[in-house]
Order: sequence, then C-alpha cells, then structure tokens
Amino acid sequence: MQVASAAWGIAFLIDAVARVVMASALPIDSVPSLGVVVLAVLLGKAQTLVTVHGRRSGALALLRDRG
Repeated sequence: MQVASAAWGIAFLIDAVARVVMASALPIDSVPSLGVVVLAVLLGKAQTLVTVHGRRSGALALLRDRG
C-alpha cells in the first residue's frame, strides 16, 4: 500500500510541476491538450509500477485468493 500511495502521489506531483512549467513556457492554447497527454503517461506509468510491485510482492495473489 505504501508503494502504491507513493507512486500515485509522485505521479500527481510531477503532473502539477509539469503543468506549471508548461503554462509558463508554452503558448496558452497548447497547454490543455499537452497536459492531458502528460497526465495519461504518468498515470500509465504509476499503474504499471503498482501492478509490477503487486505481482512481485505477492499482494495481487493474496487479493485474488480472498475473493
């Protein structure tokens, strides 16, 4: 649970910093569409990290056995 929380927290922090940088460095019209792309990539990477860690630690197997 700690790894998952850290992965999602870091992903959203990176997204926030990236949006501030993009808003100050890029034309206003390109920021919303680029922000969606950045968020999608970060969320995909965070989910991949959580899934890989869950499989390696055996946590996903424990959840599958319960229900």
